[in-house]
Amino acid sequence: MTIVAPEDDAWTMAGPGDGIVRVHGPRDVWAELEDLHTRWEQAGRPEQYRVDLRDSSGAQHVTSGAGPRALSWMLPPLAVVPRQAP
Repeated sequence: MTIVAPEDDAWTMAGPGDGIVRVHGPRDVWAELEDLHTRWEQAGRPEQYRVDLRDSSGAQHVTSGAGPRALSWMLPPLAVVPRQAP
C-alpha cells in the first residue's frame, strides 16, 4: 500500500507481510494515519458519518456524531471545474 501527499513531496509505503513501513519526505504520512486510526478507535469505530453541504462555494463539514470523542473535520471548498465543450 502506498499513500502519497504530493503537495508535500511525501509518501509512505507498507509492504505486504513484512511489517516494514517506509516513509519519505518532510511529512510523516504514516504517523498521521496511525493518529487517525487511534482517534477512530477512541470514537467507538463509527461506521456512519454526516456530511454538511450547505453551500458548494463554502466549507463542508464531516462528523461521526456528537460528543467530545466524535470525529469531525472540515473539507476545503470545491474547486471550480470548467465546463467542457460537447
